[in-house]
Amino acid sequence: MHIPTIGDFGPVDSLGWRFWEWAVEYVDPDANSNKFYRVVIGWNEMAQDGRILYEWGRIGTAGQCRLDLDTNLQRLIRLGQHKMNQKIAKGYTVTKEGGMTLRFPSSDYDRLGINVRAIHLVQNLDAEKEKIPTLNDVATAVEKAMQLATADDSVDMVTAAITSAEMKSGIQTLQDKLNELKAQAEFADIAMHAKT
Repeated sequence: MHIPTIGDFGPVDSLGWRFWEWAVEYVDPDANSNKFYRVVIGWNEMAQDGRILYEWGRIGTAGQCRLDLDTNLQRLIRLGQHKMNQKIAKGYTVTKEGGMTLRFPSSDYDRLGINVRAIHLVQNLDAEKEKIPTLNDVATAVEKAMQLATADDSVDMVTAAITSAEMKSGIQTLQDKLNELKAQAEFADIAMHAKT
């Protein structure tokens, strides 16, 4: 059985995860035995976060699963390899061994305890934050608008006042959106931790 390194894992997905899979089957018609066992290791290099998913059951059924979390990739690989060696010693045959790519939507993300929604909310939150001007940006814009307005030129003064009001409204809208995204991300994060 091949002992993988991180380079053997599948390509990094859009969430920063890479995966390795082993799968074995045991078929004995005389004993009415038709079983599978699957081990999937997920590793996120940036977060130094790993998961190992064990799935087993009768071929053709969803089976059962167990998830363990670890921050040590080598330990995850040893655990997976040990379990597969046990199964092979019992007569199981290898049906899959190699890096894998998960596609959206995939129930494997759920079974691996990777909360895709929470990750997307956090990514969206960062993008929204970039759109919100700083207080210095606002103060500078208002100051420039006021410099343009003179007591003799009421049209420029009205324009400056309208521009300032539009900016304040836009900032409030962006701030409300940011607060909403923060609340969603916090809720998703709490749900993700409760799940694991």
